[in-house]
Amino acid sequence: MSSDADQRDMQIVRQEPNRIQQDSLFAEEEQRIALQQSNVAGWLLMPPTAGFVSGLSASAIEIYEQCPLRFKLEREWNLPREVPASLHYGTAMHAVLRTFYDAQRYGREIGDEDLLEQFRASLAGSSIADRYQYELYLRQGIEQLRQFLDCARNAPMPDVMETEHRFELQVGGAKVTGRVDRIDRTGTDTVAIVDYKTGKPKSQDDADESLQLSLYALAAKETLGKVADRLVLHNIENNVTVSTTRSVSASRKAMSGYAARNSTAIGSKWVCPRPQGAVTARSPLGALYSPETSRSASSTCSIMRLQASI
Repeated sequence: MSSDADQRDMQIVRQEPNRIQQDSLFAEEEQRIALQQSNVAGWLLMPPTAGFVSGLSASAIEIYEQCPLRFKLEREWNLPREVPASLHYGTAMHAVLRTFYDAQRYGREIGDEDLLEQFRASLAGSSIADRYQYELYLRQGIEQLRQFLDCARNAPMPDVMETEHRFELQVGGAKVTGRVDRIDRTGTDTVAIVDYKTGKPKSQDDADESLQLSLYALAAKETLGKVADRLVLHNIENNVTVSTTRSVSASRKAMSGYAARNSTAIGSKWVCPRPQGAVTARSPLGALYSPETSRSASSTCSIMRLQASI
């Protein structure tokens, strides 16, 4: 009896790869059928609105490279979406840091408790619906701000030139916009760019490869006539900074390449430079889809990838 059972088990094992391959083929066919029958998928494949690409930011370009579908829905269609709690938290933290350094710039005294109260008020005024998340970010923010302020007040104060510096550049055929958290003078014609990070701490590799920092270095030269001799990511979570450098020519080359490639693609068709997973009910875009149409979105991404290879 055991011998017969073992033989049946072995037969099932041998048949398993064929079964998986057949399931994969059937799934692809189901996606093709769903795509043809779905109005949503048809809308997603429509070309962009004429004159849609009037401006790009570093974050917009990165979103497009990660998922053109998300870019289309958020940036062209302007579909309402829930703002994540982490974004509310980051906004509140950035506002406190701006207040602190603006006070230094203009010679005004401001106490730690005043800054912490600003954070509490800002977070309370946000739309974090989940009480647990709110309490977590409140405790985390107060702890991190106390650590930051203690270190900042006991270190040489930077010569802050600007905070929240907004800029607009013409790079190739694209208009690129952005905002720099802080710009410090380091010399007559040089500055340091500081970008606060309130999420997961960034590494040295992140700094060296950051498109945002390339954009900021170029903006310093083009809008302020200054050379950024130091580009800094300041991780607020652990109060650790990582620094890198860019030459103006390297920054211009990096931004020209990104802007040219993406403004052309965004302005012509929706392609997917990197394979992405299916849009599901658990994804940020999932609210748009019912279980029946989520496969259509996945198939749409497949067609986008196919277009990119043609």
